[in-house]
Amino acid sequence: MLLCLILLIAFVFMEHISVLCHIFYDNSLETIKAYLANLKKYKVSYLFNVCSETIYCQQLVKQLQENFDSPVITVSPNVGKDIGGKLVLLDTYHKLKLHSDYLILLHDKVSPHTSTGSKWREKLFAVLEPENIEKAIYEFSKNKKTGLIASSRLIMNEYDKRSKTYHCTSNHILHALRNHYKISTEKQNFIAGTMFWIRAEIYEDFFSKYSALQIRSTLERGNVQDQQNGSFAHAWERMFSWIAFQQGFNLKGI
Repeated sequence: MLLCLILLIAFVFMEHISVLCHIFYDNSLETIKAYLANLKKYKVSYLFNVCSETIYCQQLVKQLQENFDSPVITVSPNVGKDIGGKLVLLDTYHKLKLHSDYLILLHDKVSPHTSTGSKWREKLFAVLEPENIEKAIYEFSKNKKTGLIASSRLIMNEYDKRSKTYHCTSNHILHALRNHYKISTEKQNFIAGTMFWIRAEIYEDFFSKYSALQIRSTLERGNVQDQQNGSFAHAWERMFSWIAFQQGFNLKGI
C-alpha cells in the first residue's frame, strides 16, 4: 500500500510532456510509434494533426485512437507543410490550456523528393532515443536557461554578420518576420527540420500574444519548396528557435 502511494505521489509530481506531432504520410505511423514508445515511463499527453489530403486520413485517425491513450487529434489541409500542422497543434494546445513542462515537436519526415530523407529522419528522431530523452530532461533541470534541445547535427546558422543577410532564399522574409515580431536577439542559429524539445512556457507565452492560426494563414499551400524562392513556411522553421532566444533562453545540442 505504501509503495503504491509513493508511486502515485511520484507520478503526480512528474514533469509533464506534451508531444505535438504532425502526420502527412499514411505509411509513417509505425516509425513514429516506435520512437514514441520510448516515452512510455513518462507523463505524456499526445496531440496529433493529420493532413486531410492524406489518402488514408480517417484510417490514420482511427489508428491513432487505438494506439495512444486519449490522444487529441486534429485534421487540417496541407498548409505550410509540417510547420502549418504544428501551428494547428500549438493553437489546440493553447486552447486546451494544458500547461506542460516540456513540448516535443515532431512530424513524420518521409521526404520522398530527396534520396537522403531516411538519414534526415534518423537525425531528427534522435531526440527520442532513450538516452537522449534522459539527457534532455536532465539538461532542462540543471540549466534553467536552456530552452531548446535538439540533435547537435541539425543546429545551423545561415547569417552573415558582415552583409547582415541570411544565406538562404528566405532572406527578405526572415528580416520582415523578425521586425514584425520584434526578434532582436543576436543569436541566429536554428534547428533545421523543426523536431526538438522546448520548455512549454516559451510557446505558451508567445502564442498567447500571437495567434498560431493567424500565423498559419500566412503560409503557402501544398508541398512548397524553397530551393528557388523563399517561403514563409521555411522562414518559420527558423523563427521557432528565435522565439526562445528572444525570451532569454539558449539552445542545447545533444
